[in-house]
Amino acid sequence: MSGSLTTEVRLKALYFVIFQTGFVALLTLKSGFFFDKETAISVLLGGIIFLLPNALFTAMAFMFVGARHRKYVVLSFYLGEVVKLSLTAIMFILAFALLEVVPLALLLGFVLSTLTQWTASIFLSNKNRMINGC
Repeated sequence: MSGSLTTEVRLKALYFVIFQTGFVALLTLKSGFFFDKETAISVLLGGIIFLLPNALFTAMAFMFVGARHRKYVVLSFYLGEVVKLSLTAIMFILAFALLEVVPLALLLGFVLSTLTQWTASIFLSNKNRMINGC
């Protein structure tokens, strides 16, 4: 794969992570506005439990790009997914065991953040690009 196409693929993956991070920040601010501080912190923790493993997966999965590296691409996706799922489980266990969280807010923060994978696809895809890139 050419260098510019490799850069484009990695840049698009980075945009997904940035979009998801912005969503978590917005969700945290809204929950802080409408609910109490503990709920907002729990929503933020749920978002972080989604973001950190997902960002790590993105870095691992897009380490190799292109047909010449297809074996490594498959391996990096597989290892990235294993690390992502393991880290997510560990972070949930630590959050519930060591922190005083609002369980429903933590889970909603995680679930709503997870849904950004589909919404980011809609907003950031080449086919569905909005007018003036907005």
